[in-house]
Amino acid sequence: MSQKERFDAFMHLANFHFACWRMRQGLEWKISVGVWALLAALTAGTVYIPDTPPTFMIVIILLAIVLGHAVFWVGPIRVRNDHDKDMALHYTESAERILSPDLPIAVHRRPSRVAGFFHNEYPWAERWRTMGANFQIWYNWGATFQVTATLALAAYVFWIVISKKHH
Repeated sequence: MSQKERFDAFMHLANFHFACWRMRQGLEWKISVGVWALLAALTAGTVYIPDTPPTFMIVIILLAIVLGHAVFWVGPIRVRNDHDKDMALHYTESAERILSPDLPIAVHRRPSRVAGFFHNEYPWAERWRTMGANFQIWYNWGATFQVTATLALAAYVFWIVISKKHH
């Protein structure tokens, strides 16, 4: 394989991972807006339905929505986006070293390949817990905003339900 072919292959791989990252990021926001619409519908439902469900049922539903959104949607998407970004940077740097072999090697991880959502080769849940424990998850404003907005809307639904029960 010639140097030009290697360079082109690295750049195609980098572009592929950047495209996956952009596509997934758009989908991430669309699903989050859908979750927020669901919470808005719950708010409207609790206002206009004469018999409000029991408080414990509302709490369970809201906790399931908030935790499901954060742990099963935003978390894995965030980890996968980091993976694609790291892979794109790795391939871009590999292509740059073909052009200029004297470039210093950047110090960052080269992640393993991800085969699926729960695939053991890439323990996303462990990485998600590690990032959360070290507060690294919060440096991404998008993930922080999505989880915070979902939590705030769920708290608002709960407040509406509680205030309706006391009237």
